[in-house]
Amino acid sequence: MISAAHYYIPKVIMLLMGGNEEKFGYASKSFLEVYEVDIREVNAFINVYQGTSSITSILSYTAFSIFFITSNISLLVLILLRYLIIQILYKNKDKMSEKVRSLHQQLIKALTVQLVIPSVVCLIPSFLTLILSLFGISYGSWLSDVAAVLYSVFSFLDPLSIIVFVPAFRRKVKKIFSKPESYLQPNVIVVKPA
Repeated sequence: MISAAHYYIPKVIMLLMGGNEEKFGYASKSFLEVYEVDIREVNAFINVYQGTSSITSILSYTAFSIFFITSNISLLVLILLRYLIIQILYKNKDKMSEKVRSLHQQLIKALTVQLVIPSVVCLIPSFLTLILSLFGISYGSWLSDVAAVLYSVFSFLDPLSIIVFVPAFRRKVKKIFSKPESYLQPNVIVVKPA
């Protein structure tokens, strides 16, 4: 069921937000002025809430609603799963050694960061642009530009967070980027890797 939802919900949203001549006509002039490209020549998903036919507005509101609901459900599921993992680990803490408990705490920190990063970097800019558009508030192109940069930064921040929060990975990265220490012994040069 989750796999089907993961596959079909984005397809439905893309179908609802897909371009038609009415949407292209509505957005083409401003898109051409800002980006100097005809909107028909790029992949574009367009939501138009006002100034178009009622069917186009209904499709846009439906796409927004599905996106908003599914994004929030997935975020809530992630928070719930994190909570359940913490509860299971807490119940079994007496059966674990100090080392295993330490590893589990690192796991929880890493999972928390991996929950927060996509929420901040991907969902907030998406919701902000959609909600401002929904209420007809003009935000210029800066918010879309910031959102595009944040989407790109996500692929860098996610592994970086794991390196920061998992000491074994952190030590390995430090070892790779540090200079080896060398010292002299009589008639022998020993190079000690970092």
